[in-house]
Amino acid sequence: ATLSHFRLEHLGLLSYDSYCVSCGVDGDPGLKYSMTETVSGRDLTSALSSFPSPEEVFQACAQIPGPNILEVCPDNIWACVCGSYQFVQRDIHAVLPPSIAKHIDEFLCDVGVPLAFLVRRELVNYKKVMLYINDQGLSLERSLAQLSTFLNYDPDNTHSFEDDYWAPSVCSGELLDAHMQCKGRSMATTDVRRLCKDICALPRHPQDPRRQSLDQLPRSLKSWVLSAGAAAMLAAGDAAKQVQNEAAAVQQAHGEIEDSGQMSSEAEASLLHVHVVAAINEQAWPEHIKQFVRAVLISRGGDKALRMRDELRRLCNCIESALQRGETALEQLLIFPNVLEMSEAENDLDDEEACVALAQITPNLSGKCSKPQTACPKKLGVKAAMWRQRHINLLSGSLPPLRESLRWLQAIDGTTENSSGLFVAGDARETDGGTPPALFVPSDFGGCKALDDVFRIVLLTYKPKMHHVLSTRGWPEHICPSDAVPGINGPRHKCCRKCKRQFVSALWVQKEVCSICEESFRDEGRCPFNATCNPSWFCKHHRSCFACDAHSCAECRILRGDGEIVRELVERIKPARICLDFDRTLANTKSGSVPVVGKHRIDMDLLCLMQLYSSSCEVVTRNPHKEEIQAFLVANGVVGTLPVHTLKRPRSKAEFVVQGLESSEQVVFVDDSIQELLDPLIAADSRVHRVLFLRALL
Repeated sequence: ATLSHFRLEHLGLLSYDSYCVSCGVDGDPGLKYSMTETVSGRDLTSALSSFPSPEEVFQACAQIPGPNILEVCPDNIWACVCGSYQFVQRDIHAVLPPSIAKHIDEFLCDVGVPLAFLVRRELVNYKKVMLYINDQGLSLERSLAQLSTFLNYDPDNTHSFEDDYWAPSVCSGELLDAHMQCKGRSMATTDVRRLCKDICALPRHPQDPRRQSLDQLPRSLKSWVLSAGAAAMLAAGDAAKQVQNEAAAVQQAHGEIEDSGQMSSEAEASLLHVHVVAAINEQAWPEHIKQFVRAVLISRGGDKALRMRDELRRLCNCIESALQRGETALEQLLIFPNVLEMSEAENDLDDEEACVALAQITPNLSGKCSKPQTACPKKLGVKAAMWRQRHINLLSGSLPPLRESLRWLQAIDGTTENSSGLFVAGDARETDGGTPPALFVPSDFGGCKALDDVFRIVLLTYKPKMHHVLSTRGWPEHICPSDAVPGINGPRHKCCRKCKRQFVSALWVQKEVCSICEESFRDEGRCPFNATCNPSWFCKHHRSCFACDAHSCAECRILRGDGEIVRELVERIKPARICLDFDRTLANTKSGSVPVVGKHRIDMDLLCLMQLYSSSCEVVTRNPHKEEIQAFLVANGVVGTLPVHTLKRPRSKAEFVVQGLESSEQVVFVDDSIQELLDPLIAADSRVHRVLFLRALL
């Protein structure tokens, strides 16, 4: 037998015949190697003689549940269980003799493979924490935008000056500043959340391309672009003092910004993934053993975990660059006079000041703007001050979250084997800014609390004014025209289905319910978006619907998440029983359909869970095809015979979940149906922890 069937070319590795030629030996499986180097103080001749032959390695790999790791390619790698260093250890000890397996295990520990798995786990949880924090910011930004639109409308130009230009009042200025600062805060958290998610979504096989956002760093960071834009504005103003030409100043400023942010060749050479691959290649193991170790790392997620850590370090460098540029720009912007000072100034700008103001304005203008620029020095000064204030607000909102994120991303990268877990998180999406559900964070984790508290104070200050206007005068014409006929002269997504009002902007309407009616629904304890939602689906702790608001609540013992959060929950509470639904949970089959190997896929995190906790796992499903489900599980690498229970209605899944459960025992119930999870039989049972499952990367 030869390794011609190994398909090692998928891994970029040598076939057995090619290996024999490159080593200058024939393909005799019983060949003993004649080398004289030493390994760990032993003669290498003796060490190499104990290595299994290529055929023995291949046959041993074929006995491991799931696809043969030596035949893994981009098309079938999804079927390999992964995500834990335990699977790497399992494969090594299953294929190699104990002494060699121990040596390779210690080698992988020395080069940082287990740490890469720990970093991966922390990053997956951190991106879920950032999902909640980002959603909070978007909710606050929407509320501030509503207030700003409602209270800052000035149809009579009461805030205009004699020279026919507008400047904000103290009241409107506070609202505008808060809104733009919250916008900057949301840009920063969206950046961190999106890039962390893209890192976690790196392809498992190294031959598959990564997402463009990672290739385009740092320019894919909106906060980096924001800092660069502020720097370009300041640079244009500085250049204008020298060249006295606004167009040349802008061109010069953009030239200075263009070449920044690239990764140095030294940083590229220090990549952990490159270092580990090189370390494996330098070992004095037979070539087919090196190939086996590389295949194990690729199949079990070790290769991806190493690349994730490299990308994490790259992201930290880019955030640090954005912070340095942004902090410098903010410090310089604060030196200039603000809008109020410019509007109240008695003297007009001189020629040099006017040129600087025009140069600062121009980088912010869209190419679509056809209106000629004003020649009035006073207006130029106020307009430039407004643009500076916009950059000040955006930077003031974006820099603190970036600083906090950099701190924790660096802490994640610095994870050690003795470190306690930093983050545990479910996939929750809150809409009212309430207490974080199912989040476990370090005690000194600030998130965006300091900024958000300021924004909430602004909302509490000005929201009563909006409600007073609504109660005394009704909706303003610029928001809800009185002559608008719902469904006729306005789109449906801007019409409220409860009060039947037509709005000019979707800012006021979400899922066909206006913001005022939404509050009314929540006060009544009902889902505002779907009339078919049962009142029992509404969480009274946070005034949110488990289904429509994509909500989780630790007090209700309902988490929303994927297989990763199920594993976290199981490892934390150590339940006596784990009940898993099959359709659209364990597998991507539709309700009641027969699972087909090759057509349907199993969830990798849940498969990993079943292999680690096989004695506690059971399948509880409405799908009647019991034998086909068992065959599907075996084909996908489930060891042993996992109990499969098919229940027909009207029998309750909840009844089976708690059947025979001791008072001191706990159970984890995972299902994609909110009806099954909120069965009255288990709704108040503190022993039952429920997970509303979703097959998505959040």
